[in-house]
Amino acid sequence: MGQYGFNTTLLHGIDNKDPFGATHVPIYQSSAFRHESAEELEQIFANKAMGFSYTRINNQV
Repeated sequence: MGQYGFNTTLLHGIDNKDPFGATHVPIYQSSAFRHESAEELEQIFANKAMGFSYTRINNQV
């Protein structure tokens, strides 16, 4: 991709050989968050600790 401009390379320069044939990075409409313990998740739900429990609340993206 050396012959393309900077912006084009940023958008299309990833040489990703997807095993399923996707030509672009897929958009995942679901997500899950890992927590060390149930107690940590309880603290997050109670707004006593920072973290992610639901994608529409405190969304990092």
